[in-house]
Amino acid sequence: MSKKNHIFQLIQSMSQGEKRYFKQLISVFEGRNKIHIKLYNAIDKQQVYDEQALKRKFEKESFVKYFAVAKNSLYNMLLKSLRFYHNNDSPQEKIHKHKENYILLYKKGLHELANKEIQKASKIAEENEFFSEKVLLAHWQNNEALFSEFYYDIDSGVEENLDKPLAYIEDLKEYHLYVILCRRIEIFQVKHNLRTQKNQETLAEFAKNPLLIETNEPLSFLSNYHKIKAKTSCYTSMKQYDKATVENKKLIDLKLQNPKMHQANPLYLYGDYYNYACTLIHITSWDKIEPIRDKCINALENLKTGSYTDDYDRMIFDLNFFLELKHSLLQGKIDRIPTILTKVEEKFVHIQKELVLDELYFLYYYYNLAYACFIIGSYEKAQKYLIPLLNSPILKNRKDYLAATHILNLFTHYELGNFDYLSYQLKNTKHLLQRKAYLYNFEEKAIDLLSKLCKVKTEKKQSVILEYHQIVFDDLVQQVWEIEAFERFDIRYWISQKLERVV
Repeated sequence: MSKKNHIFQLIQSMSQGEKRYFKQLISVFEGRNKIHIKLYNAIDKQQVYDEQALKRKFEKESFVKYFAVAKNSLYNMLLKSLRFYHNNDSPQEKIHKHKENYILLYKKGLHELANKEIQKASKIAEENEFFSEKVLLAHWQNNEALFSEFYYDIDSGVEENLDKPLAYIEDLKEYHLYVILCRRIEIFQVKHNLRTQKNQETLAEFAKNPLLIETNEPLSFLSNYHKIKAKTSCYTSMKQYDKATVENKKLIDLKLQNPKMHQANPLYLYGDYYNYACTLIHITSWDKIEPIRDKCINALENLKTGSYTDDYDRMIFDLNFFLELKHSLLQGKIDRIPTILTKVEEKFVHIQKELVLDELYFLYYYYNLAYACFIIGSYEKAQKYLIPLLNSPILKNRKDYLAATHILNLFTHYELGNFDYLSYQLKNTKHLLQRKAYLYNFEEKAIDLLSKLCKVKTEKKQSVILEYHQIVFDDLVQQVWEIEAFERFDIRYWISQKLERVV
């Protein structure tokens, strides 16, 4: 992102409450000079940042000669306003306030008052497991205790607390060991394709790390949280959903047992419930998922008044409608899909109209809507969702969706009887996936299946091809690195339905 876009991005990210507060604050600071508010209003109205348009708009204003300076000044005012607006919102802000108070009082020689500020900050740091802060604050407390001993001959018990920073450093070290391991797993999942046997074996090695198989719980809540999170992440990517749900449940229980922790980061509890529900849809019935879904909605409702839910409408849509559709697709509950799909599409119209979808959600929604239409035989409607996907530049950034979309597109055209299109598109798709290094066994066998079906005319020959590939895909689904492809497109169900019609 270009530097000149930073201020536009910041303004676009602000809530209505934050914007109102800024305007009130700036009116006090600026008086008659309205440079900041003029520039702010102009940028706020832009749909796409256009610096040249801004300069033309303010060509008669003196500040246009120093536009970069004016823009930077506005940027700093926006940040100052946001700090004031969110002052005391979080434990971090409260600690920061007490630390600043301590430094001011310390410089004035008011050590008794300064020490009280440290004590207040230390209590918050202790409650929220801010390890780095605990080390620094314990060090400051020792300094104040020594000052009392030397200058006022007060027995402060300083010797008993001298080792406190070291103890906190051990907590800090343990915490970062778990955080680093968790990050290593996340980085590996992002940078490496998990559709290979080698990378799945690497994930299995991560899961066997001594830090994760250690039976004793870590010393702190946050260390334990990252330990469980790392295990959950490994099991989910390894398609071991039973184990992943056990760890997901532990994450939620850990949060609920430590209310101060999840109050400090309330969005995390919603996220844990959501991940739990998204794992359960792979392995259990919808009636068992609904209570978890409802708890997730309750956690989201509790955030509604905060600054966490700019995406609130989409989140509610996801939980109330799309999650059930995804469950039916994964569980093969095809008879339920038409009713659920009608509700989803009705709500999706509003989502498309009111919101600009994040790139990943664009792919996720459009692909699954196309697949849902395909699986119930609405092939023309499936194309309605596939075409925007195929034409989107976003698709090339996600090889998994790229492969799934092109494979689904081929099968949709086969069902529509567009054999002339398939005669060259089958080869094009194969070459595309080869170039993208994403032609795995599933994709290769799926293209091979359609290529053979397009060449035969009789039902008997079709039946032979389908029966052969039924065995092929039954074997293929046993390989964990191929499961993701089957989750996106249940080709075994499609083959079984074709065989029923042929027979």
